[in-house]
Amino acid sequence: MKIGTIRSLHRYPVKSLQGESLPEAHLNLRGLEQDRLFAIQNPQGKFGSGKNTRRFTRIDGLLALKAFIKKDEVFIEFPDGHVISSESNLLESSLTNYFGQPLSLSREADISHFDDGPVHVITTGDLLRANLAEIDICRFRPNLVIESEIDLSEENLNGKTLTIGSTQLKISHQTERCRMVSLAQNGLHDAPYLLKQLVNGGNCYFGRYVEVTVPGSIRQDDEVFLND
Repeated sequence: MKIGTIRSLHRYPVKSLQGESLPEAHLNLRGLEQDRLFAIQNPQGKFGSGKNTRRFTRIDGLLALKAFIKKDEVFIEFPDGHVISSESNLLESSLTNYFGQPLSLSREADISHFDDGPVHVITTGDLLRANLAEIDICRFRPNLVIESEIDLSEENLNGKTLTIGSTQLKISHQTERCRMVSLAQNGLHDAPYLLKQLVNGGNCYFGRYVEVTVPGSIRQDDEVFLND
């Protein structure tokens, strides 16, 4: 059953930094290729995030930086506009000076950089259901945005498959939201009401994680089908 089309694709080469929009993306069994491939790391080995957990440590201001990939090389753009390659010897000192604490860039190894799932999907139906249609989707950091009336919060979607071209994605659990959705970024002001609005809706979940079962490429405007 056709449920919609791909509205936009997004990749975040460095965890918790701003990412980039793509006209086309390749998905492998890990997830969207080169997504969250790097993370900011402190001397204790924890990765920079908007929260404190066993793996992550809260570092304020991460969303002021932007990460993008050019010719398979990752670059980080600082708020003043200067750009440094992930391969530059100057990056560690630049991160340390900007955040006022020892930090470095870490490529994913044994410990995953993903919060809870490999690929994050939202639909325009999700936005309408939560009265968030006017909110910039960048706040929710999706990988795939589907133009569709389907509401991904419906529990009967668990285990079903999204087929996009030759790519197949198994629908998994709902995405639990944290304070990151309310933080200032890329011209967007702090929006502390946003997380409260989600909570008032009954829980802190918005969007879905999906797992890649059949790798492939996805493009903007590709048709999306829902299968049992």
